[in-house]
Amino acid sequence: MIKIILVVLVLSMESKISAQTAFSDQEKGDKRIEVASNGTIYVFNLSTSVLSRYSENGELKYSIGGQGFSDDRFDRPKSFHLSAGLTLLVCDTGNKRVVIYDRNLQKIGEINQESSPKLENWSPEFVVMNNVGQIWVCDSENQRIIQFDENGYLRFEVFLPEEIDVNSIDNFLLSQNYLWLIDESKHISYRFSNLGKYQLFMALPKDVKRVKSINRMIMGIQGHELVQIAENGTIVSTMKGIDFQKAEKKITGWSLMSKSLLIGTQSSFQLFPIK
Repeated sequence: MIKIILVVLVLSMESKISAQTAFSDQEKGDKRIEVASNGTIYVFNLSTSVLSRYSENGELKYSIGGQGFSDDRFDRPKSFHLSAGLTLLVCDTGNKRVVIYDRNLQKIGEINQESSPKLENWSPEFVVMNNVGQIWVCDSENQRIIQFDENGYLRFEVFLPEEIDVNSIDNFLLSQNYLWLIDESKHISYRFSNLGKYQLFMALPKDVKRVKSINRMIMGIQGHELVQIAENGTIVSTMKGIDFQKAEKKITGWSLMSKSLLIGTQSSFQLFPIK
């Protein structure tokens, strides 16, 4: 029942953006999208290493990034995460750090090898933050996940079982009760407790791709439908009536926005109404 209520809340948020609005990105590339509760759109273009903030009607407000090694520049970034408190965390993998920004893309912190000697040879690829500010990072170089406190200090590390190929992982997610590593090429999800203890692996529902967490709910795209996946790996609901069939093979990132599905492709963003 709680999950159903959450879905209703997500889909009933008011927004000024019009249904089916499409707007072009300044640069083409492999995009990841997150939408804040106030309608602000955050787009991370992994191809160009640019992180951008858009208004809810698609107007570009601010961008940081580009290839480099200084503050607000990235080297081969792999992912980013928007927390419930509107903190953004970027896995700047090539620079071996996780950079933390506020909602306006102003830098407020960094986790790097100076934080702990255990991070000297790490490779941060995915990051999530829970509701009490604890940060989890998936380190592919050392086959582990690491928990940091809200100040970025390392608390503990958990080494992953040999059967998990970290280099094949597509996403690191946080649901209501668990942490998840998603391997879409093998169609498998690995589930961990909220303390990082490995519990089990499950087959993803058939043909589900682009799996991500929306308000702690695991969701994905199955064909041209949006589905919610329960914590036992089964589909619990399907949002039908979303006419994005022509775009489904071009999707690089997506998120929910008001009563619409916001989809990013290599060259644009499109809104599809949820009926």
